[in-house]
Amino acid sequence: TNVAQAAWPDLRFRNADHQRELAPKLKQIPRSHPRIFIRSDSDLDAVRQRIRSNPNVAKAYGYLLKWAKSDHYYENLWATPLQLQAAVVAYRLENRDPRIKRHCIKIMDFLVKTDGDSWTWPRMAKGLAFAYDWMYDDLTPAQRLKYGERAVHCAKECYKTWRHTDFSNHLYLEYGPILYVGVGIYGDGIDDKTVRQLALDGLELLLKHFVTGHDYVNMGDGGWQESMSYNAFFTYEFAQLVELWSSASGENLWEDFYGLDGEAHFQAYNLRPFDEHRVHVADMGGPSAVDSQILAYMPLVGRRRPDGLARYWSDWLIAGSERRAEEGNKYALDGHKFWPYVLWYDPTVPVVKPEDLPMAHIFRGYGWASMRSSWEKDATFALFICSPTW
Repeated sequence: TNVAQAAWPDLRFRNADHQRELAPKLKQIPRSHPRIFIRSDSDLDAVRQRIRSNPNVAKAYGYLLKWAKSDHYYENLWATPLQLQAAVVAYRLENRDPRIKRHCIKIMDFLVKTDGDSWTWPRMAKGLAFAYDWMYDDLTPAQRLKYGERAVHCAKECYKTWRHTDFSNHLYLEYGPILYVGVGIYGDGIDDKTVRQLALDGLELLLKHFVTGHDYVNMGDGGWQESMSYNAFFTYEFAQLVELWSSASGENLWEDFYGLDGEAHFQAYNLRPFDEHRVHVADMGGPSAVDSQILAYMPLVGRRRPDGLARYWSDWLIAGSERRAEEGNKYALDGHKFWPYVLWYDPTVPVVKPEDLPMAHIFRGYGWASMRSSWEKDATFALFICSPTW
């Protein structure tokens, strides 16, 4: 369905008035590196302290570090860029460990020589821009040029993909990551004109479409109209974009934004009591367990809003990964899954458990009403849907 409708530099629904309004914000992008999620190595000191003091963070970091010190990565482009991000986080937390650096470079070189598609070009753009930014001081000028140019190329390839509606997971996954290239490489002398346009397009999408779209659909209650699996599929990308711009620009989008509130409620209220599988609404295939992709944003939402149920759910997902590993799932403890938990988990937020919640919850933006008789496995459960949107 992703038929090419145009190509760089054309973008459906680009608004010239919006871009003129947003252009002054580009001055907020720092000229130093890193600028994505952190501003200096000292920003990681609090993370290192949590690793030392919190057993859950220490355990998650152990899984991440064990993998990062190996030389193994998946050549499936859905996963490779995610693994690069994880390796780079471990690299900085380990004070620029040379062994982990070799692992990062190996993955980056693979992404330079391997082509993607409508789903994976954006993942590659994000991974390369992230690594370029966090490793900037440790790359030679030739390496910066090579990886920076490749990140720009990957981002430009995204423009060949149909620009979906603001209410489709496709848009966030297929276009959202261009902002990493626009921010991470901005002003560095690598195709500056293109990078500036990527920054403007990414910022317009984030502020004029993604944030407003989520405020409309979520309304502070949690979730997304496309189903639980699609919500897990893309929401991490959106949440991390909110953090990207907030951390780089100093403009705290989290402060007044409520479109990711209630994400943990969406999980808690819409799992079947007897097996903790997602309700099967508008999902492909049969009912399935909670998706580990939620771990890529739940700790961030728990920290920034702050949300005690999101903290509980983050821990629940770690325990669930360990349980699935014991049951024979060989991918359950893949180390690259844990870097968002390590980076953002906030153990100071008071925990809220599902059993502390009311027995019913209304998701106003898309017309779901979930209710149960208790929080036990034998509870009577019902979900009513009267949705104003598909």
